[in-house]
Amino acid sequence: MAALLAAGSSAAEAAAGRAAAAAVAVAPPRPVMLILVGIPGAGKSTFAQSLVQRSRAPGSSTGMRWVSVNQDTAAKGGGRGSREQCIGAAAAALTAGASVVVDRHRGDQVILHVDDDLVAIRDKYPKARSHLLVISREEDLDSVSHLAPRHLPLLGRMRALALDLVRREQQRRQDQQQQQEQQQQQQEQQQEHEQEQQGHEQRREQAQEAAGAETEPAPIPSGWALGFHSVPSLLRLHLHVISTDMDSPALKNKKHWNSFCTPFFLPIDAAMRQLEGDGRVAVDAEAAEALLKGPLRCNRCGAAATNMPALKAHISACAAPLP
Repeated sequence: MAALLAAGSSAAEAAAGRAAAAAVAVAPPRPVMLILVGIPGAGKSTFAQSLVQRSRAPGSSTGMRWVSVNQDTAAKGGGRGSREQCIGAAAAALTAGASVVVDRHRGDQVILHVDDDLVAIRDKYPKARSHLLVISREEDLDSVSHLAPRHLPLLGRMRALALDLVRREQQRRQDQQQQQEQQQQQQEQQQEHEQEQQGHEQRREQAQEAAGAETEPAPIPSGWALGFHSVPSLLRLHLHVISTDMDSPALKNKKHWNSFCTPFFLPIDAAMRQLEGDGRVAVDAEAAEALLKGPLRCNRCGAAATNMPALKAHISACAAPLP
């Protein structure tokens, strides 16, 4: 994992770029996440300037974006870029003073939150209607098996941020539902549009004020799960913040389903209890992998299914409540 670099003098930046390129060149072929946290200067390279433009694009409340350096973004003149072009693009961006994420899978992502310890984004391939990630920025902390008692405050912060994201996501859904209702009403009663919009804005402001007034961490709401994969597929410890409807086109196979709907998925509260009681989070990798290959079962009523199409058909009609 390449370290996040701060901008310094031009000579220092150039040296950092060469060092970063060398580090990427010898890195093992594993998925890697690096984070664009800011760009002090635009630099001279076209690629670095494009990163600056992305970081200032509208739609990001923080003014920063998740960026991927891959064969597509590093390509010149169309087609797909070579490994050397990818390395060169990352080095050029670092030379320009950027901290860049090399991630072969996730592409551009708006950063929902960033601070010295954590970054939050939406999962690029969500496995439910809402699926977000809270990512630790601590070096060499890649899975729950690496956790120690000293990480309990970090987990507490990850949990608190996740709950805040859940509240924001619930508000976003409420706004969308209200907008849909308003559009339907506009078709029937166009003359009431202005009054309806005013009421919508007032309700939104009241909900935001109520959320901001909370000082104690709330329990995890029904219909949501906060947890880790026992054996993660990506580097850097990341907490999944996911709605339990499990309704998404990206949810395609048994491994996807069982990674969230079996004990392979370790709730954050259980991980914190293990750390407090045992001083570590024990992971049996073989048993965890076996869970991924186990039978498919509805996460609401426990009914078995022979394949994913059958399971999706069942959950679309299942009357049992969300876990």
